[in-house]
Amino acid sequence: MLSVRCAAPRALGARGFAKYTRKGIWARGDYGLYTMDDPRIFRPPPPRQYPYHKQRKWSKPYYCVRNSAAGPMGTALKLVVLYRKFDMAPAFYEVQRLLHDHLPGAQILAEAVDPQTGDQCLLRILRLNDGSPGRELWMPGEDDKARLRMAEEKVVKMKQALVACEQQVLRSDTVKVSEKRALEEEVKEAERSVAKSLEVLVQDVAEIFQKDLEAVVKAATDNFACRYGEPLFALSGIESSAQE
Repeated sequence: MLSVRCAAPRALGARGFAKYTRKGIWARGDYGLYTMDDPRIFRPPPPRQYPYHKQRKWSKPYYCVRNSAAGPMGTALKLVVLYRKFDMAPAFYEVQRLLHDHLPGAQILAEAVDPQTGDQCLLRILRLNDGSPGRELWMPGEDDKARLRMAEEKVVKMKQALVACEQQVLRSDTVKVSEKRALEEEVKEAERSVAKSLEVLVQDVAEIFQKDLEAVVKAATDNFACRYGEPLFALSGIESSAQE
């Protein structure tokens, strides 16, 4: 008597695994009839990289018509703009834009100066091509300094008022909520006043520089005068010691 294992039919063939079957064009008999998709008859080429209506073609010969073109104005010129930290940053960006428009090839550096530890001038320009510390090209003149001093004093007063308001807010932990809100509104109003006064000061500095812009550009590009001439203080309104 055969065991149940031997008597049961095998679905996968006599060897216990599926036989190799050919499918598609490789099938035996009528299943393998030839068709136009048969790669043994026609193997299609790879697709074109460019379609027929977008073929590459040789371009026209390139002729260099400016073999010895001059460099942009201000090439190899290095300037540095010293401005008061934070307060004169908008004025620096305006001055930098004007210098780039007139001297596109110049390298314009920037240095923010802390008025408590460094220069008290709002904004001035130096030329660094002639060695350290650099040749001064521009700073506000004496007449302009008086105009800027008034605006600067106004900014200082506004900042002092803002600091006083902020100190009152810090000490207002025990006051009523309505009074604290009023103090906070005073602080916001003081901040707006400081921003407005700073905007006026920045605008004044930019206008003064724009008035002397042509002279600054001419002096910056005059290499002979910058290297061998006397110190340039005419634009800043300060007489040189040699003229004295």
